[in-house]
Amino acid sequence: MPSSKAPVLLVDFISKLLNNKPLQSKILTNPDEAMKRSGLTAAQMRILRSHDAGKIGRAVTAELKSFSRAFVKRNPEA
Repeated sequence: MPSSKAPVLLVDFISKLLNNKPLQSKILTNPDEAMKRSGLTAAQMRILRSHDAGKIGRAVTAELKSFSRAFVKRNPEA
């Protein structure tokens, strides 16, 4: 299970889901448990369960923007 200190981005989870057969099997067997064990928050799980491409896309975009702002703030020379 991921560290509770490092947030799991939806884009990371989706990428793993697309390429990881064992994770795909776990999602098919018990989606809530698989998402929880992967470190997703309840809000992220609700977004994925919605199957709404617009919602998922907006959430991924917001997370990436937030991540990049935080990265630049910590690494202004980058």
